[in-house]
Amino acid sequence: LMKELGTSERLSTLIEGESLLNDGTSIVIFNVFLDAVTGESRSPGETALYFLQLSVGGTCIGLVIGFVATQILGRIFHDATSEIAVTLLAAYGTFIIAEGLHTSGVLALVALGLVISAAGI
Repeated sequence: LMKELGTSERLSTLIEGESLLNDGTSIVIFNVFLDAVTGESRSPGETALYFLQLSVGGTCIGLVIGFVATQILGRIFHDATSEIAVTLLAAYGTFIIAEGLHTSGVLALVALGLVISAAGI
C-alpha cells in the first residue's frame, strides 16, 4: 500500500517498525489482563512490575542476544551457511529464551532485529 501511494522508503520503514512495537506491546498488555482474569490477584503496583518484567525484560534479552549475534556474525566471512545458521539460531533462541523467562518474546525479537540492523550485518 505504501508503495502504491508513492511514499518514501524511510516512512514505510518507520511505520512498519512502529507496527511491530505495537504488536509486541499489545501482546504484553494481553498477558497482563489474562493474568488478572485467570485468578492471579495482584495489586496495581505488582501489575505494573509484571508489565515491566514482560516488556523491559524481553527487550533486554533481545539486546543482549543481538549484541552476541552481531559479534559472531562479524567474525564470519563469506560463509552463507554459517551466517544463516547463526541468524536463525539467534531468532529462535531469543524467542524461546524470552518466553521461558516469562518476558515478551515478540519484543525480544524486535530488539534483536534492531541491533542486527544497526550493526549493518
